Amino acid sequence: MKQNEFSKCGHALSASDISAFEGSVAVQLPDAFKAHYLKFNGGMPTLDWFPMKDDWEPIWIHEFLPIAPRDRVPNSASGSTIQSVYASSAGKSGFSKSSVPFAIDPGGNLLCLSLADGSVHYWLHDVFDETLTEAENRRKATRQLTDSFEQFMDLLVTEDDAFS
Repeated sequence: MKQNEFSKCGHALSASDISAFEGSVAVQLPDAFKAHYLKFNGGMPTLDWFPMKDDWEPIWIHEFLPIAPRDRVPNSASGSTIQSVYASSAGKSGFSKSSVPFAIDPGGNLLCLSLADGSVHYWLHDVFDETLTEAENRRKATRQLTDSFEQFMDLLVTEDDAFS
């Protein structure tokens, strides 16, 4: 993975903290994701822009959400954790329960890891349309960014590079 630095990270995690998190939400996280979180538990990245194609503007990654360790009060720039955002989003119309939110943009939109295939998706939380089915809302609100967490991390750039 591309080297990136993070500030304002959560408490350092152990492998057992990550295992406990996986058990609490019944998921198996990809190895690259776990390795990243063992080094940086959330935080604000230096390379904090995801370049987009087509008709979408680049995405500013405001913060990676920390995993709250079992024995500590969580700390993050926003006060949110993966667990708290997952709990408040799971079941929300348009949000896939098979996704783990790991980062947010300044507008509160989520970057999520798909548990089905390891891909990374961008989920817009405020595009719900009551005339659409849940599946149609999910398609409208979600855009796949990369095939993997590792690929996502490799594509993060500076603001200047995102708009050049």
